[in-house]
Amino acid sequence: MDFRAQLEAIGFMPTTVEPDGKWHRCKTVDHPKKRNGAYRLATCGTIGFYQNHATESEVTTWRAGSETERPDPMISQARMREALNERRRKAIKATEDARAYWRACKPLRHGHPYLDGKLLTMQGCAGLRVDDEGWLIVPVDIGGAIVSLQRISPDGSKRFWSGASVKGGCYVLDTPRASMTALVEGLATGLAVFQSVPNCRVIVAFDCGNMDPVARRLVIAGLAVVAADNDYATEARTGRNPGLVHGRSAAELIGCGIAWPEGIVGTDYADMLAELIASGRQANDAAPRRDQVRDEAIIKVAKHRVAQSIKRAMKFVAHRRKGECDGSR
Repeated sequence: MDFRAQLEAIGFMPTTVEPDGKWHRCKTVDHPKKRNGAYRLATCGTIGFYQNHATESEVTTWRAGSETERPDPMISQARMREALNERRRKAIKATEDARAYWRACKPLRHGHPYLDGKLLTMQGCAGLRVDDEGWLIVPVDIGGAIVSLQRISPDGSKRFWSGASVKGGCYVLDTPRASMTALVEGLATGLAVFQSVPNCRVIVAFDCGNMDPVARRLVIAGLAVVAADNDYATEARTGRNPGLVHGRSAAELIGCGIAWPEGIVGTDYADMLAELIASGRQANDAAPRRDQVRDEAIIKVAKHRVAQSIKRAMKFVAHRRKGECDGSR
């Protein structure tokens, strides 16, 4: 059995196997959507190394002609089944732990440094909690059940609950008389949109890579829009704008329009709102006293401009088949 046959026998799915002495990654039968397989074939072609990072903690050495090179197919399949079962057990345990942690946290009552730094109010924050360390706790929801948590520190550091999947999960900012729906990436963006656009239900997907899975679950009838991030700095550096790429894909799945902020230093609508408020306050302070206005008026104008940017891209969406992010919990 050559090295490639050995890899395939243990469940690896390599594209090419060359004796170049370099490590390569590949998909595996147990995780076909990931690249947990690692292998390296020495330049002599007679010694190789491999490891399945999902099931093995050490590297295995292969030698051409070795009596131990031929694995037992039944053992390999049993190991993969056990790895899958163990993965499921850990995921279930992680979700149970996340729910227990959520129950132990206190409701957010009096603001939070992260929200204050974004110039956001408590509007839309009734479903948030805070832990004993002062971290903001955001539930990740599928079908009305918490599947994971996002923790946000006072300085804005973000962490998802370890081991609990976020894919397809969302956080819904709902309003009883919603006439439109907006899909966004992060919590701050969601709150900025919710606080700026009247009668708008907001679905928070948490990151751009989760927008498509959330979009597939959405139930929408009426006006809808994807309020995407504009990662223009990333685009200038790499030639790709992740926020707009994923935003357009989600908008296509939903059949709605897409909006994004332009002409700002930041990348999302939370940044846009904060920058508009800050610039409005600066201009107000510089104006003669007789021309100055109340702070409430400055904030109102800033929110109106955010709402205009988003609402002009909204499109009517016919009722879609019921999913699990339906704006209710």
